[in-house]
Amino acid sequence: MVVALAVVAGGGLAADAKLAALDHPKIAPLVAGQRARIAAARGDREGTLVLLDWATARGLPRVPTGMDLHLDRVFDPLRGGPRFQRLNRGRD
Repeated sequence: MVVALAVVAGGGLAADAKLAALDHPKIAPLVAGQRARIAAARGDREGTLVLLDWATARGLPRVPTGMDLHLDRVFDPLRGGPRFQRLNRGRD
């Protein structure tokens, strides 16, 4: 919800740029996951999927970080697509 509000308020690109500048291997999947949420809130389907693919391949944690692909409404527009379903599979 906070990410969506930041995007609506015009801060999505600035937030994404700040997150992209974080360069630490231990948090890289989490950062990419948050960037995917920003991309989804902006309506950037391809960018969202690329970031989620990268993050899930590197062990994107779902709990306790709040990265719940099943429940996060920002990903609703992607749910019917096969790429999103593949990324979301196995994250129960």
